[in-house]
Amino acid sequence: MLKDGMYVRLKIAPNTRMGMISKGRVEAGKMRFFFHHDPRFLDTTSDAEVFDDEVEECDCPSDAQVKLINEMVQKRN
Repeated sequence: MLKDGMYVRLKIAPNTRMGMISKGRVEAGKMRFFFHHDPRFLDTTSDAEVFDDEVEECDCPSDAQVKLINEMVQKRN
């Protein structure tokens, strides 16, 4: 079960959209959280609301892993 402060990734973009969740609350019978994109990534998004079925818990990537992801994104652009 997800809870505030967990490190997660968005299921729609699991390799580049990782961060923490907060302010969990029940809405329409489902858990909803604020997603805060990890600021170490170059291609970040604004804080956004997500339902618990849109994210999954994951390990926080190391700085070296974030560097590789950032390089991959830069090459794509």
